[in-house]
Amino acid sequence: MVYPQGTPVTTVRAELVRLRRLLLAHGQGMVPESRPYRSPTELVVDAQQVLEYLNRGAHRLALRVYRGQVLPSSEAPAVVELRHRVSGLLREAVLSHAGVEVLLAYLQLPEAREDDDAWLTALRLLPARSPRRAGIVDQLERLQAASG
Repeated sequence: MVYPQGTPVTTVRAELVRLRRLLLAHGQGMVPESRPYRSPTELVVDAQQVLEYLNRGAHRLALRVYRGQVLPSSEAPAVVELRHRVSGLLREAVLSHAGVEVLLAYLQLPEAREDDDAWLTALRLLPARSPRRAGIVDQLERLQAASG
């Protein structure tokens, strides 16, 4: 997923050799085996955990294990697709099905700070007398001012 289709095998092999050397030097137990290259233990990928929790309707758990956008600086097509899928599904689940506390936690993520719809949804869900409404209104006003 990290390399685009058609990347020479020698490029991938060189990266795996560097990765093995780095992990061996730091005493990590996750040194990839070779012939064929594979992990010695099953990897737990946080993005996959997020998707599994979302499929079960466990929005709070999904948000808790979400570590931010998947490899944000990668431009590899498969990584970009996974990044958008995880981020988009999390957003949709939180906005459509989660309670206000989960939504407020979601709004603390860097990718959600400028999400007008999410802030408006939080405002709509909070009780009229909630002291947290003022902060949400303030954020919405800042977003409106920034967009001109």
